[in-house]
Amino acid sequence: MNGEFSMAVVQANNLLEDQSQIESGPLSTLDSGPYGTFVGIYDGHGGPETSRYVNDHLFQHLKSKKPNPCELGMGSVLSI
Repeated sequence: MNGEFSMAVVQANNLLEDQSQIESGPLSTLDSGPYGTFVGIYDGHGGPETSRYVNDHLFQHLKSKKPNPCELGMGSVLSI
């Protein structure tokens, strides 16, 4: 899937602690779908290490789980 998106970041600290990402395509490791979009915004609070780790690993971890197709639908949202 192709598309355009943009994100704006306002940096309040000398060190940028927050991370954000967007990924569209299959919601599992199978290219056959289901398809959707992951959007992640991670607040670093006390430092960038945790938000970087989550940014690097969360979507792949979620994709590796076998979703129940009945639980996925238009507008499904996962909030952690």
